[in-house]
Amino acid sequence: MSYDFPRVKPQLAVSGGTGPLGGARDCAFVAAGGAIEAASHGALDPTVDEMRARLGDPLGSDGRPGGISMAQARTLIRSYGIGARLTHDPVDVTNSLIAGHMVELAIDYGYIKLHAPELSGQLTFTGDHAVLLKGYDTINAKHWTGDGDGLHDNRRAEVPKGPLPARIHVLLDAAAARAGGLDAVVVRYNAVPPADCSAVQAQLDAATARLAAKDGAFTVIISTAQGGITA
Repeated sequence: MSYDFPRVKPQLAVSGGTGPLGGARDCAFVAAGGAIEAASHGALDPTVDEMRARLGDPLGSDGRPGGISMAQARTLIRSYGIGARLTHDPVDVTNSLIAGHMVELAIDYGYIKLHAPELSGQLTFTGDHAVLLKGYDTINAKHWTGDGDGLHDNRRAEVPKGPLPARIHVLLDAAAARAGGLDAVVVRYNAVPPADCSAVQAQLDAATARLAAKDGAFTVIISTAQGGITA
C-alpha cells in the first residue's frame, strides 16, 4: 500500500522538532503543518513557532506553551488560505479519505497503547494526541489509511518510522475513546497543484480576512454506503 503522503515532521526536539518544551504539546501543530505543506504542494512550510505565533501563542493552564483543539487547528489551516472544516462523524472521516482529502484527527494514545501498540510512537504517553491521515485502501475486506504521526520518528529502535499503514476503524475508535469524543479537521487536497501556487504566501492576509468573513466550508460528495466502519 503506497500513498502520496504529506511530510509530517518529527515532533520531539531530540528528533529534529523545533517547538517549545522539547516538542511536548506540539502534535496538532506538526499535523497541521504537514497538511498545510501538502495542500499548498510545497509552497508553504510553516514552523511550529510560526504557527503558534499565528494563533497568538496559546498557553496551557500552567502558563506554558499549550496544545490546541481541532477547532483551533481548523482556524490555523484556514488562515493559510486552505479549505478546512470540522467533523465529528466517523463516516464523514472515511468518505473524506476516500475522496483524497486529508484528515487531522485527535486520538486517545492510551487506546492506541492497549489496542494497536504497533502504532504508538511513545508507549509511556497515554493522553490526547493528533495525527494526520491521508489515503484509503481496502485489503482483505479491511479499511486502511496512512497514519502520519509526529512521534513516528525512529528515535529508538522500538519506535516506528512513519508514515504507517493503519486500520481506519482502530483510529476512529481511538478518537471516540477521548473524553470529548471524535474531533477532526478535514483538509482539502487537490492532486493538481494550484496554477498560482508560488503566489500563495503573498495572498495569505487577504485569504485570512476573507475566511474570517465567510464560513468557507466545503462539501465532500461521494457515492458510498452510509454505514458504520467494520473491522
